Amino acid sequence: MKVCFLSTSYPAYQGDARSVFLHELTRSLTRKGVGVEVVCPYYKDSVAKRETWDNVKINRFSYFIRLIQTLTESGGIEEFLKSPYLCLQLFFYLVAMFFTTWRVSKNCEVIHCQWALSGLIGVLVGKMTGKKVIVTLRGQDIHALKSKLMKPVFMFVVKQADVVTSNNDHHQKTLENIASVLIIRNGVDTKRFTLRNQQTMRKKLKLPKGPLILYVGRFVDVKNVGMLIDAMPDVVKKLPDVHVALVADGPLREELEAQTKKLGVTDQILFLGEKQPEEIPLYYNAADCLVLCSLSEGMPNVVLEAFASNVPVIATKVGGIPELIDDGVNGFLVPSKDSNALARQLVRLLTDTALQKKFTKNGQTMLVKKNLTWERCAEQYIKLYSTS
Repeated sequence: MKVCFLSTSYPAYQGDARSVFLHELTRSLTRKGVGVEVVCPYYKDSVAKRETWDNVKINRFSYFIRLIQTLTESGGIEEFLKSPYLCLQLFFYLVAMFFTTWRVSKNCEVIHCQWALSGLIGVLVGKMTGKKVIVTLRGQDIHALKSKLMKPVFMFVVKQADVVTSNNDHHQKTLENIASVLIIRNGVDTKRFTLRNQQTMRKKLKLPKGPLILYVGRFVDVKNVGMLIDAMPDVVKKLPDVHVALVADGPLREELEAQTKKLGVTDQILFLGEKQPEEIPLYYNAADCLVLCSLSEGMPNVVLEAFASNVPVIATKVGGIPELIDDGVNGFLVPSKDSNALARQLVRLLTDTALQKKFTKNGQTMLVKKNLTWERCAEQYIKLYSTS
């Protein structure tokens, strides 16, 4: 079985934080004997147009003059709505994706598209070649229904694909009158993300003593990291030795750094940049809690990684997050624009050891109960490839 794995986002190089969960999935598929060829954009910091990682073949396409192609550089393909210049790039992007998909899919039985925009190209190529097309909806896909420009595209994709999947119930419920959506949840590598001694990890990573809040991801609008920074002055009043470790980078970094200065919490906010995949689990182990302030999410892997690492979580009540976090049982949920609520729950969690233990125990129980591993995720997709 060979699969053309089509995506608008994929790590630009080994160790890149972009959509690293997709490489976890493709790697798990290859381990189970599936031949995977990825089609994805070439970024400014990509190393090669064609390369192979963990037996996954990667085919990157350029879509504009490389030095000035910016559509995929700032955190999301949806950025094209912000300017006519990016709309122009989008046209060439879709053309380049189409021809690369056409070439790569010739030797594949299935085209598996990540996100609806990839689905547009996958469906078109599938119609012309007779290939089976599976479209997996993630994250912000569902917001296309609110856009006059994108809604017709989205509707075309979900109605013409052979199978539509999602990693969360929120998408399924939203689309129940439009298309049939099969749920296949993301997973976590419990060998990489596991319990380690916190103090040992603090020393190894040269992190300060005292309560440590962690964020792992990208500095982009949808991740709403500014909300966490806004909450910190109130947290510092109660916990003067608290720190926030931001294991992230992205286009909003300078803006966020300026925000910390304005609020007077520069000493408490640690901008650590992106880290190699093998380092990320160590930061979880060093932390007292993980915070995710997103405005929109599908099924965020950082929550699963925190649970596997025995770290309690506070996250916003959006998208598929409530399917992972039962408020007050295995974490806290807060409104997506309420930094005061976030501050209150941070202080409450960081000062209550018994509550932390309750959350981590229940988080790990949920992982086991739902069998949320990449191996299980890959098995479900392999079954779908064979039967769709």
